[in-house]
Amino acid sequence: MSASSRPTRRPRRVSAQARLTATVDLPTPPLVLATPQPVSVIDVERGIAMFNQVNTPVLGVVENMSGYVCPHCGRLDEVFGAGGAVHLEQTYGLPILARIPLDAAVRTGGDAGVPIVVAQPEHPISRLYAAMAEQVCEGIEAARTAAPRIVG
Repeated sequence: MSASSRPTRRPRRVSAQARLTATVDLPTPPLVLATPQPVSVIDVERGIAMFNQVNTPVLGVVENMSGYVCPHCGRLDEVFGAGGAVHLEQTYGLPILARIPLDAAVRTGGDAGVPIVVAQPEHPISRLYAAMAEQVCEGIEAARTAAPRIVG
């Protein structure tokens, strides 16, 4: 059977109810990831609404691609706009865990299989990731020591 005559498989769709049910049993509180673009923020708001529907507190927001810092002059260029994480913080009371700008060192390290936090632990982006990881660990610990939720 040639590739063109094979029946195409449609991707399996997961119902909204299945997604909601899966969120109830999360072992740790989720964090949300956005870019500064309004379309990304809208998607994240839908996710936050879903978590709120099942009484799952969100740890915080990470804004990825929050700008590009020129390696030659140090100027920040907000390629994808600005304010996505700030909007989520102000609207939903979520702490901003990190705003991660675009940086070629992150890509080259990822392509080489050596994350920037390993290859260049003192790099500004590595410090952002480390600070974010610390906040995530603190948030998980706080959630574990909080009073148990009664479901049902």
